Amino acid sequence: MLLGALILALIAGWVAPRSVMRGELAQTSDRFFAFWRGSIRYAVPLAIAAILFAGLFG
Repeated sequence: MLLGALILALIAGWVAPRSVMRGELAQTSDRFFAFWRGSIRYAVPLAIAAILFAGLFG
């Protein structure tokens, strides 16, 4: 399940076009969208990977 979440976060952050993601979050402000995009690209994959590794090796 964590591996699926990691793959989904990577696709949403790095593969899906910005215009598609902006269309999905059309009701949000530009500031929130920038925060969400930065989070989904960097923070979320790192957090999921940390949880995955902790579960596997911890």
